Amino acid sequence: MLNAIREDRRLAWHYGFRGLLLGGFAVYIAHLAKSGRLQYYIAPRTMLYVKLAALGLFVLAVYFVYEALRLRFGWAEEGAGDCGCEHPPARSIWRNAVLYALFAAPLAFGFALPDKAMGSDVAAVKGMRLDAAGAVSRVKAPAASPAAGAARAGASPAAGEAPSAASGGVGSAAGHAGAAGQAADSADAGAAPGRAEAGAGKSADAAAAAERSGVGSATPAGAGSAGDGDASGQAENGAGESAGRSAAPDAGAGPATGQAEAAAGDDAQLAKRFPHDEYGADLAALGMRLYGQDLISVRAEGFLEKATTLSMYMDNFQGKTLDVSGFVYREPDMKPDQFIVSRLAMTCCSADAVPYGFLVEGAGTGLKADTWVRVKGEIGKTVYGGNTILRIKAASVAKIAAPKDPYVYPYVGDLSKLAG
Repeated sequence: MLNAIREDRRLAWHYGFRGLLLGGFAVYIAHLAKSGRLQYYIAPRTMLYVKLAALGLFVLAVYFVYEALRLRFGWAEEGAGDCGCEHPPARSIWRNAVLYALFAAPLAFGFALPDKAMGSDVAAVKGMRLDAAGAVSRVKAPAASPAAGAARAGASPAAGEAPSAASGGVGSAAGHAGAAGQAADSADAGAAPGRAEAGAGKSADAAAAAERSGVGSATPAGAGSAGDGDASGQAENGAGESAGRSAAPDAGAGPATGQAEAAAGDDAQLAKRFPHDEYGADLAALGMRLYGQDLISVRAEGFLEKATTLSMYMDNFQGKTLDVSGFVYREPDMKPDQFIVSRLAMTCCSADAVPYGFLVEGAGTGLKADTWVRVKGEIGKTVYGGNTILRIKAASVAKIAAPKDPYVYPYVGDLSKLAG
């Protein structure tokens, strides 16, 4: 009996300590959530699950505290709920001390140390990524096959006619009408012998009838010839007008068709600037939309996607202006007027955070590490650390306040909206 009481009290201490640890974690998570500093450690898309986990920890803490009190004060009858499936803790004091210290130490550090966003110190340890597309294979433009080349060669005359029609305007329409008129004349010329033979036959019949009736044949013959000539002329004129009317729609549709083909040609040329495989189609589409902008703004939303696109196709953006914000980071071998405007990208939690940035030249002398700045400058490229990277030639560098959420995250929406 005495041994059972001692065993219950020993278990009560274990249950009580476990309840305090679990309750401490629940309170710490609630503290971070209320103070707005939970985002220093957890990505926004996982915060709900962490908060639900804190609720579960609190429920477990209440259960263990209840069990500790029940065993300590004997609130239940002896043997109640005994199923023979318990897992009693080890009796070694040192073993239990080490086990509980694994949970107590991080909890104590969490309450004792200040909550701070990661910055240059983490970037120095993990290594700065200046080429956001380093892990993405660059896709070369596919070589044209002989069959494709022949097809394009065969289609080139027709393609060449459309721009000339568009540029010709009214003159092109007149050319179409003239060509149609010539075709009509040729058709009339081909039909003229038949009409002449038919007319001659009719004249001969009329002359014979006139002789039988005693009427002179010269005048009717001459009149018949003139009538046939007028009829032939009217027929030719009607054919010409009909051909002209049929050519009129071509004249009106020429500029529109030419513009459509010209636009299609521009799109094809633009697509050649952004080759991609099946996995990079979205980034290539984003690049084509950004290509039409003289000022490219890179904000927290879509930072990774824009940085990757600019890095993959940096030759297409040379000379354009880039507007980006981040914290200052410097490598030991950088010049005084060089620094990196950086952001830490987080997928799940602070453990997987990766630093990305753009090299800035021509400004920033005297800026301290982790100073938040907004940089505007011309996009170029340079070689740093043996790699060709995108470079910003600074036109302006302004200090700004650190954002409430200093990290960037993968964008899960439609990438085309990032170019708006």
